Amino acid sequence: MVNPATPPEPLPPRKLCVVQMCTYFALGGGIQRHINDLSNSLMVQGHSVIKAGTPGELGETDDDSLFVPLQLDKVSDHKATGQMGLISRLSWLMRSTLTLRRILKQHKADLIHAHETAPLLTARLASFGLHIPIVMTYHGSSPNRLDSVALSCQRQADQVICPSQTVMQSLLERGVDPAKSRVMLLGVKPNAPTDPQTVAALRQELLGPNGTHLVLSLSRLDHQKGLDAMIELLRRVRQDLPGLRVVVGGEGVLRGQVEAWSDEAGVSDIIRFPGVISDVSTYLAASDLYLLTSRWEALPISIVEAFRAGLPVIATDCGGVCELVDDSVGRLCAVDDLDALSDALQQLCTDQPEYNRLQKNALARGGEDRFSPTHVHAEFEQLYRKLVRGR
Repeated sequence: MVNPATPPEPLPPRKLCVVQMCTYFALGGGIQRHINDLSNSLMVQGHSVIKAGTPGELGETDDDSLFVPLQLDKVSDHKATGQMGLISRLSWLMRSTLTLRRILKQHKADLIHAHETAPLLTARLASFGLHIPIVMTYHGSSPNRLDSVALSCQRQADQVICPSQTVMQSLLERGVDPAKSRVMLLGVKPNAPTDPQTVAALRQELLGPNGTHLVLSLSRLDHQKGLDAMIELLRRVRQDLPGLRVVVGGEGVLRGQVEAWSDEAGVSDIIRFPGVISDVSTYLAASDLYLLTSRWEALPISIVEAFRAGLPVIATDCGGVCELVDDSVGRLCAVDDLDALSDALQQLCTDQPEYNRLQKNALARGGEDRFSPTHVHAEFEQLYRKLVRGR
């Protein structure tokens, strides 16, 4: 008697080629860190990743992904006005489209994940006729751009993602299809280990001989981050909090302006702008509070990193910040509400029992599963596979 043939083992899921696009691969930005962490996770699972966008000054990638330089910053240059400005943007869009299309064909890309609208438009044009699904993650923008962002998502994306329920709702209210919309958090990898001696030395350096409270803010130096409000806040509280010292880690177009504002407000001796901070964990460990004065956000991963370092957070209520910060872990203040920000800063620098309560709760919140990279990145991989199967 002949035994029936043993059924073949199912083939493992095939590996994907995923293109990750953002306008500008500057070192240290929240979007770029999200892309890098997600890409690393995908590559660990055996997938290949191509990154495409404007390279940053200090290098666009430090992993094994392929990087394709595209001048998407010139495509999205909203300051380029008039006919010549429009012609220039269209010219850069065409160049970027042709370069990306060649890469998509050469590497048989399975899916494109665009972050921001200029990459989304470029991806849609480059993939015309290639049947490559396009995912768009909306990371937040100025309120006056919401209508145009929603229209781009409607017309150009197969799947729309937002890390914040609050911000996603703003897109749905503007006509984005709920059937192709999904809230997905940003996986935040654990803070890097720190050396206690290095932390203590940094804290002593930043506080100086008379400092008592160190406040950290990881913010690009641009209008979005409300640095003019932050500087005015320091002017208001410096007399009552003479030991306050603030460090703003980041670079941006307002570098010279924020330094001038600090001089004019008489606070340049208590605020530092060291540029992009590479050792974020050490700065977090050396600090007492985290401050964010943004005018718009989606879901800042820097707040989660601050929680994991045990820092209470004072932040403005914009975008999805309210999904992270409340009175159990810090203070949530209206945008540009200097009175509320002043009260919060003074209370958390003087009320030790309240500070201790917030610190304990912040540590607990930072450890919640919803921020786990393993969980979040697995969800992205599943979504990618679903979209590729359905194309």
